[in-house]
Amino acid sequence: MNLRDNCLIFLLLLTLSVFGHACGNTQTATFSDPNLELAIREGISKPEGPILTSELQQLTFLNAVGRNIADLRGLEHLDNLESINLGENNISNVSPLASLTRTENILLYENQIKDISPLASLSNLSRLHLLGNQIEDISPLASLDNLYSLVLSENQITDISALSSLKTLTILYLRDNRITDISPLTALSNLKVVDLERNPLSSESINIYLPQLKQRGVDVRW
Repeated sequence: MNLRDNCLIFLLLLTLSVFGHACGNTQTATFSDPNLELAIREGISKPEGPILTSELQQLTFLNAVGRNIADLRGLEHLDNLESINLGENNISNVSPLASLTRTENILLYENQIKDISPLASLSNLSRLHLLGNQIEDISPLASLDNLYSLVLSENQITDISALSSLKTLTILYLRDNRITDISPLTALSNLKVVDLERNPLSSESINIYLPQLKQRGVDVRW
């Protein structure tokens, strides 16, 4: 292969690289839920026209409270999000959140969520608010070892054993559930505040574990 052929190949590869990069910058993002799309358009200050994935990179915070959002598909494009508030909507499927691995704060209070397994991959989460849903199984939370504040009030939780591995957990709200055994909480060395009001705690929890927590200086609300 002579010098001329080498130059032609180099120019061809360079053209393909530039073209590929340009295509990446013009890739459009679509959202199944028009109410979610509207909230995102407001966030990037673009009321009309195609939403480019490159434009979504500027979004680090999204406030979409009470927007009647039911479908989160498309949200996976917002991979620079640090905080998102989706409270007071009609969300049941949180699968699109699974790829938002940079997110530190997620608020999903007062929705229709039962399955939180997609949240298990969000290892950077420090604050998670799930009040007023239909959650029974919280085992997916066991991997969230950077969690600082967790709100699980007004759900249908009975087993909190998954929380025992959350060593950074400091603030915990569990009121209005079906919890009887709180022994897993004794493993949380950084726990400062726990709300257990309106749970059917066992006599062992009341007479043994609650006093242990209080003796450690935990602000126990019961």
